[in-house]
Amino acid sequence: MPARAYYRCVRNAAVGRKDKEVTLMRRIILLATVAAVVVVSTLFVVSVAGAHKDPAAKAHKHPTAKAHKHPTRTVVIRGFRFRPAQITIKRGTRVRWINKDPHTHTVTANKKGSFNSGRLGKGQSYSHVFRTAGKKAYHCEIHPFMRGSVLVRR
Repeated sequence: MPARAYYRCVRNAAVGRKDKEVTLMRRIILLATVAAVVVVSTLFVVSVAGAHKDPAAKAHKHPTAKAHKHPTRTVVIRGFRFRPAQITIKRGTRVRWINKDPHTHTVTANKKGSFNSGRLGKGQSYSHVFRTAGKKAYHCEIHPFMRGSVLVRR
């Protein structure tokens, strides 16, 4: 009889362990489901909030207009340098130069008449949209050693 009692206890313990494992798995599945619902609903709320940011501006624009828009690149004038001195952009991109030097500078194309900022004091900026491909070299008329270039790709 002692052997039968032992096997009965072992079998009962195994059954109890299986029930605990099943309960644990159910809890894990429930937790994973709740987490997935929270993530999906958060993504939905964020996307809906972003879609309504500026409805008046979107009403007047073609839906694909933003896909064709090129970003603005910034060049900072500081320490008697253009930073970065060389940039590569796509045709149609606007480049904005910001003078963060206490001294006056210019952004003047080496090819006369192409673009010229005039005198830029501290904190002033100048923008130009590059519509044709090629290398566009420029300099500061006041400090001719200050040089930079914009490589415009198609």
